[in-house]
Amino acid sequence: MSDCLTAPLHQKLKKEREEKMALRAQHHAMEETLVARIDAIAEQVREKDEQVNELNKRMEELVKQEREKEKREGERDKREGERDKRKGERDKRERERDEKLNELFEQGREKDEKLNELFEQGREKDEKLNELFEQGREQDEQISTLTQILYETRQSLSGADAESEWIVVMDTPRLDEIKLRNILDVAMARLAIAARLTDKLPNASIVWRDSLGTSADTVTRRAIAEGLLSREGLQLPESIQNLRKSRQGMDLVVEKYSKIRSRGDRVAYQARPIRALNDTAVQRSQIEGMGVVAEVAYDH
Repeated sequence: MSDCLTAPLHQKLKKEREEKMALRAQHHAMEETLVARIDAIAEQVREKDEQVNELNKRMEELVKQEREKEKREGERDKREGERDKRKGERDKRERERDEKLNELFEQGREKDEKLNELFEQGREKDEKLNELFEQGREQDEQISTLTQILYETRQSLSGADAESEWIVVMDTPRLDEIKLRNILDVAMARLAIAARLTDKLPNASIVWRDSLGTSADTVTRRAIAEGLLSREGLQLPESIQNLRKSRQGMDLVVEKYSKIRSRGDRVAYQARPIRALNDTAVQRSQIEGMGVVAEVAYDH
């Protein structure tokens, strides 16, 4: 019955996540395109600066040459009386130089216009990217809401009736899965509270899992968990300190796709597991690290 009610929510949640991943991929592609455009703009600006510097050097050299030439021409004009002729030639060269300068300045103006056009395109890309990010944020909120609804639905349907059903049919291994799932969930909730991620037990295990990020790599998630439990000012109980010493135990409370959780998804949520009722299940599971995980769940 629980599967029938939660299946549509699972499907909708999966679809929303896929859309979100596609949107993030699109964001990433647009970011790379924008970065490439900005790099191209920066390169054009650098080239333009180099051209301006080269132009300034050429102008200084021309001025220097002209002054030297004027000096020589003045001396020759004085000796030969050809000042007017040389002045005409000088005027011609100046006109040619002015024409060349005007040509270079026109090229610079065209580059400025192109640069402004590229900046405008970048601004439009920024606006589109911001719009896509806003859509992604709204989808994140929708996914969070669906996750909470799914969690509450499981809680309401996975009560004592589910456990009683396994007891009636004498399916002891199934009952063990119920207990192990509950122990793992409560232990993760205790970790979230001990790490001061939340002070509300019903949603604490979800907070713990969300705090470990989206990576599926267990080593990465274990490192994040160690960071959360190593923050200054935390006073961790002995049970959690022992858990941190067990690599297998830490893997059980940080792995993204837990076999224990998946096998016990239809179980009741016991807020306070009783050691006497659950120790047999822990021993029978023969799962390394489950003992220290259970101690955290019992520690209340």
